[in-house]
Amino acid sequence: MNFPQMSFEALQGKYKILAIDDNENNLKVLKLILEKEGYEVHIISDGGAALQWVRENKPDLVLLDVLMPDVDGFEICRQIKAADSLKRIPVIIITALNQLDDRIKGIELGADEFLTKPINKRELLARVTNLLKFKKLSSQLESTRNVIMSFAFAVDLFDPHGKGHSKRVGIYSFECAKLLGLSQEMITEIEFGAYLHDLGKIGIPSQILQKTTPLSEEEYEIYKRHVTIGYEICAPLGNLSRSNSIILHHHERFDGLGFPDGLAGDKIPLGSQIVAIADSFDIMTHGLIYREHYSIEEAVELIQNDAGMRYNPDIVKKFVELPLSDLERLSNVKMFN
Repeated sequence: MNFPQMSFEALQGKYKILAIDDNENNLKVLKLILEKEGYEVHIISDGGAALQWVRENKPDLVLLDVLMPDVDGFEICRQIKAADSLKRIPVIIITALNQLDDRIKGIELGADEFLTKPINKRELLARVTNLLKFKKLSSQLESTRNVIMSFAFAVDLFDPHGKGHSKRVGIYSFECAKLLGLSQEMITEIEFGAYLHDLGKIGIPSQILQKTTPLSEEEYEIYKRHVTIGYEICAPLGNLSRSNSIILHHHERFDGLGFPDGLAGDKIPLGSQIVAIADSFDIMTHGLIYREHYSIEEAVELIQNDAGMRYNPDIVKKFVELPLSDLERLSNVKMFN
């Protein structure tokens, strides 16, 4: 049986829009235009009340006037974009202001689009439609990322000594990246890549992953494929390029003797260099099936001894600046804590 495909426009009724303006006539016009297109439209003329409504109802998009008494549009925009639970809500600032400084201020506060009064109906609908499409795609991507991360954590279950390994490597990498003074965007991508670094083990035979003696040369060649398998799983998500490079290159060595490409020094992506240290530290402190684990102090010393050979010495210096008590606390994190 063939079912008709629903267009984006047919789904518009699912979207909830809040319009905020102290001018009731402006609100009525916005409500009329958008409701004719099938959107669910709510209107509020008080800035403080509007903020509370946004927090409680989390609309799909906010249309926002700037010049309002008490709480103005800039402050409403700032508070929406500063809240983790609200910052992905698109905000369109609608204002009579047409000066560059005001637009720059809006951009700095996180506004997604600007419209100038008097409102052009076609432009309004085009901006609203485009932002809602982008929000929908972003939500789908986030859901996909969460599914992939769940698979990555599940891979740890195949290894009796690896439960929680991927999550701990993510935490170590996150803490180290912060010490290196990286941007929040880079820190987040490195943390995500660290969580996924062993995803490709899903394609490695369990008898290799669970072997209780050292791998043979042939088995090790098979094991090494996990980096390319993980990379190929995530490659279709093209906007995760930094995270994908971590999956592919976290077994490269600073001296060029690693795999899969034998990269050396700064040719190894920065995130991969961070995760390489975090990965080794967790393996050392939690052990392998065929090898006892080291104490935290012993593991730190081993990593320092390999600085300049296996690991980037500058990153090693930062990693070992993490207080041992914190590393011990983090090392006890289990998969679903």
